[in-house]
Amino acid sequence: MTLDTLLALLATIKDIAPWIAIILSIAAFTVSVLNYRRDRANLRVTSTYFEGGPQSDAGISIDVVNKGRRPIILESLVYVKLGRNKLGGQTVVESFGAHLNSDGGIALTERQKHRKWLSAPELGVCFENDDVLEADEFRITDTLHHRYRIKGIRKQIAQLRAWAEKHPGPVSEW
Repeated sequence: MTLDTLLALLATIKDIAPWIAIILSIAAFTVSVLNYRRDRANLRVTSTYFEGGPQSDAGISIDVVNKGRRPIILESLVYVKLGRNKLGGQTVVESFGAHLNSDGGIALTERQKHRKWLSAPELGVCFENDDVLEADEFRITDTLHHRYRIKGIRKQIAQLRAWAEKHPGPVSEW
């Protein structure tokens, strides 16, 4: 190897080294952003309607899965009454939170799942003054007061109310 080829090789390394450093910096930044996004609390809340049969009542299954790495403590199931605002969009008129557990909440670790069953009588909540709040939607709250919407719940509530109208009478408890 001659001195000229050695100097040419060093000159190209000097030109390429800053580009390699930039590419490695961008890769490290991307990895840190992805770790940040995965490291926070993240819930996936879905609902499924189950049709009642001759021996069973219809109901809604609410499934909550912690998709993040941080543990989450579920605090309450919120009954939401919706109305229309001045622009024609939907807005929360009234809401009431019912605790999911008397021990202070339900802790979900990473990838852990919790299921809540709702029957037709549980679509409304009755207060001491005989006022009844009929829920149009349900939401889940955690101890940090984040509210999570339940995917597909409005459609399932309508189906369960229609089933309850067709099948009046005493409904067994779940």
